[in-house]
Amino acid sequence: MSKVRKSMVNFMLVVAVLLLSVGITACGKAEKNQTGNNTAEENSTEEESNTNEDSDNTQSEKEGEDTKTSEEKGTNEEKPLVPDFTLQSSEGEEVTLSDYAGKVVVLNFWASWCPPCKEEMPEFQKLYDELAESEDAVLLMLNQTDGQRETEKKANNYIEEEGLTFPILYDTGEVGGSIFGINSIPTTVVIDREGRLSDYVLGRTEYSKVAQMIEEAK
Repeated sequence: MSKVRKSMVNFMLVVAVLLLSVGITACGKAEKNQTGNNTAEENSTEEESNTNEDSDNTQSEKEGEDTKTSEEKGTNEEKPLVPDFTLQSSEGEEVTLSDYAGKVVVLNFWASWCPPCKEEMPEFQKLYDELAESEDAVLLMLNQTDGQRETEKKANNYIEEEGLTFPILYDTGEVGGSIFGINSIPTTVVIDREGRLSDYVLGRTEYSKVAQMIEEAK
């Protein structure tokens, strides 16, 4: 499994922070025979207990610092590069991911038979119109063209009937399946300026959410 596919699987998992609790157990005291001996034994036990408590607290603080350091390192882990790919567009052109190097790239995986995909199409039309004049980000609509349930003709007819103006790319599995391992649609992926996987949404999304992910990827 590629690094990108592994990231897609693990991206939404929350890393649990373990809270360490230190229990301090007092030692049993010997039976007291003389007053002087009792006082000495109690003082000795108290000092030993305080020493152990200080040691345990120091260790607990150190472990807390180590955990924090580990968490901070985790947030800075390098995200995987998305492999380059080339797809044919509905305008008869070849579109390559690396053509948009230096820009944030939004990929939407969809099909005309998918109800949630249809519901979010106006949101992506709005986003496409906004990004048309932008030099910061680009939207690529990847139709999941399996040649049976979804064909180029079905996809084109849907776009025309709905009055959508964005071009579409025909993805027969090279990107959605081979690179990202997507097994459900709609799915939206955001790639940052360096070509690394930045964020994604499984299922239906909306303009405001994608716009936020674009800003975070810049």
